[in-house]
Amino acid sequence: MKARDLLISLVACVSCTAIDANAAGYVVHGFPTCGEWIEARQHSSHLPFYASQAQESWVLGFLSGNAAGAKKNFLDGTDYTSLFQWISNYCRDNPLNTVADASNELAAELIKRKGL
Repeated sequence: MKARDLLISLVACVSCTAIDANAAGYVVHGFPTCGEWIEARQHSSHLPFYASQAQESWVLGFLSGNAAGAKKNFLDGTDYTSLFQWISNYCRDNPLNTVADASNELAAELIKRKGL
């Protein structure tokens, strides 16, 4: 197979598998489920690679990207502990949702509270 044909096949394959847009109209990859979030926070010592910290980093990156994209600094003045507690509460109440869903709801709540 020629390199050009291989490249075209690879691009076609990635294009077909990378479509994962949520209702908000943007692509979100790699988010944990609410069940995984709760499990990681309850049993962090039993999970590899510090799963809880990795998920927290994912949330911070997601929220930061959301704030930058919306050009609304809704994270200003909000501590990480409060953000993670809010996500945990959401996930306990909505175990079938994802942490992306929780993060979107949290962003909307912070925008509303801060009048942005």
